[in-house]
Amino acid sequence: MKIPLIAIDEGVRIRVDYGDDELDKLMHSLETIGQLQPILVSPVCDPESSFTYKLIAGGRRFRAHQLLVEEGKERFSEINCLVRDDVPAEAHRIAEMEENLQRKDMDWKEYALGVLMYHEERSKEYSKALKKFTDTICGNMLGIHYTYVGKILPVAKALKANDPEVQNAATMLDAINILLRRRQAAMEAKLVKDRPPVEVKKAPTPAQEKTSPTKDDTPTVLLHPVHFSVVDIRTEHFPSLLKCDHVFTDIPYGIEMSNLNVEQEVADAHGVNENIELLEDFWSMCDAMVSPFGWVGTFFDMIHFEKLCTLATSHGFIPMRWPIICDKGPNSNANNAPRQNATKTYESFLLARRPKATLARHVGTSILPWTWAKGERDLYTHNFSKPQELATTLLSMFAKPGETIYDPFCGEGSLVQAAQNFGCRAYGSDYETIHINRAHLRITNSVLV
Repeated sequence: MKIPLIAIDEGVRIRVDYGDDELDKLMHSLETIGQLQPILVSPVCDPESSFTYKLIAGGRRFRAHQLLVEEGKERFSEINCLVRDDVPAEAHRIAEMEENLQRKDMDWKEYALGVLMYHEERSKEYSKALKKFTDTICGNMLGIHYTYVGKILPVAKALKANDPEVQNAATMLDAINILLRRRQAAMEAKLVKDRPPVEVKKAPTPAQEKTSPTKDDTPTVLLHPVHFSVVDIRTEHFPSLLKCDHVFTDIPYGIEMSNLNVEQEVADAHGVNENIELLEDFWSMCDAMVSPFGWVGTFFDMIHFEKLCTLATSHGFIPMRWPIICDKGPNSNANNAPRQNATKTYESFLLARRPKATLARHVGTSILPWTWAKGERDLYTHNFSKPQELATTLLSMFAKPGETIYDPFCGEGSLVQAAQNFGCRAYGSDYETIHINRAHLRITNSVLV
């Protein structure tokens, strides 16, 4: 049915800018062909309203008709409408948002605000049914990944608060990165403020041992400073470190961390099969650096297991017949929600030794708990940091205090910190400067090389 434009309440729309070119094309189409699709309206129930109907969907067509009337073309003062009186009032906005958010040509600010409004409206709807409207549900409804929803919402809230830096961002990705940098800076400031002083225990001198009234059988641990450096092992070596006793690390699984900022699932970017060249470089480095009595211990993705063992053997190492399994239980890190599949529920750890090497300690099991101490996880922004208790248990299997440990993919330094606390001389490198800076900031007794 045809309804006068003046009888329809356009309301506050998500989309403000429909694009001049697109509107011009639509106006030309309306003049030459006519209106092909009706707009969707619903009766206004408020008796005091000056409007008879409320616009639900079809804002672009409605706006094009208004512009044609402004040009003096009165025949467009009425518009074909589909009237739905069975749409609840709270569903009007959701219908409009779903229609617009599926369009790919929205301005990024409108899109962010639209996702926030949609999330808020759906949350109200779900709360009435005593359910929680999660980012995952929202992403499924809008056809985007839930991690992207979680990045859009803070941007939209900043836009609503008229944050000038976010308002001036050129793209959604720029706005997301602005907020990420702020979060990183806030966490680094908190680390500087809250980190406790490190107590360095020095080995007693012979004179002190003679004058000591009682003898403590507990071995004294000397905390050596951790040495950090920005290094890409594919092209360079750690400065001043030519040899080490053991390598203790977490081999990258092929995840490109910048993909966390864009509209796609991280799993789609793993590219583990494309990471084989890095594995070859890694074992070549281990062959050149690890002592004849040394070990290589690394976390790894299960898809790499066979290749890791093959490369280890070809470089003179003997891998253990089965990996150590670290059971995350409910203590998952931010990027690996537990109990969804085996990869996300467990972490695998491989030990490979030089022919002359022997284990320093048997832990009596091949399954270890993944346990964070209270507040420990909050010290890291890196998604793949490891609990200190677990790292220390693994390290104690093959290393002894005083030996040199190297982690070529150290991230924010959770493994090298465990090595330091164990009494080893720890060296950590990463090709990401931001991770090295955070690790150096977090570990007081450390130096940059």
